[in-house]
Amino acid sequence: PKGGSVVPLPAKTLRATYYDTETARLARAGISVRYRSGERGKDPWTVKLPTSGAAEARDEITRAGGPRTMPGDLVSLLTAYHRGAQLAPAVTIRTLRRAYELRDRDGAVLAEVSDDTVSVLDGRTVVGQFREVEVERMAGDTKLLDKVESALLAAGAGRGEFLPKHARAMGDRAAGAPDLPPPAAVPKKRPTAGDVVVTALRKHIEKIFQADPYIRLRSNMPDGDTPVHQMRVG
Repeated sequence: PKGGSVVPLPAKTLRATYYDTETARLARAGISVRYRSGERGKDPWTVKLPTSGAAEARDEITRAGGPRTMPGDLVSLLTAYHRGAQLAPAVTIRTLRRAYELRDRDGAVLAEVSDDTVSVLDGRTVVGQFREVEVERMAGDTKLLDKVESALLAAGAGRGEFLPKHARAMGDRAAGAPDLPPPAAVPKKRPTAGDVVVTALRKHIEKIFQADPYIRLRSNMPDGDTPVHQMRVG
């Protein structure tokens, strides 16, 4: 906006190891658990849970701890998804992040643009690389995001389907369908009783899965509802 500014932040290198089951149950369900170094003042362990909104909307739970042992409560938190299978390092990535704050004339941060160069590591060897630009809304509105998108596209960026970095790095292992098939839309023309029943069952089993971690956290869900209520509904 008029009087605003683009403020580059110091570049930083982040290294993250993501954990999953042997069959990538977490990644296929849209969930991640990682240990990341390179960010001062932030807990290194993070779990990201999918919400019922847009695919890119994910709830974050962080914990302190060392790099070798995952906090036990995070392992318990994901019980419904790993179902007792061992969680082990699945992929390690190194991200060179160049970030820019978009500020208004008063200095308030409206959005942050992150330009990430991601290297997929096998030990010390780089086995893959990709570049990703993300825009995170802060105090700005959605109209600002539209303008930022237009500017990025004009500069040569391309739209991409939302895919978390670790899932892109894991490739085919993370690309499969989740163990719990998502509910499909009931056919508009002549749906069978089976179509209706299967869709309803999958929808409500999904509610139980989504509520389970929040019951363990003893916290409300992202939409403000109580997980006990949502699990009871399911």
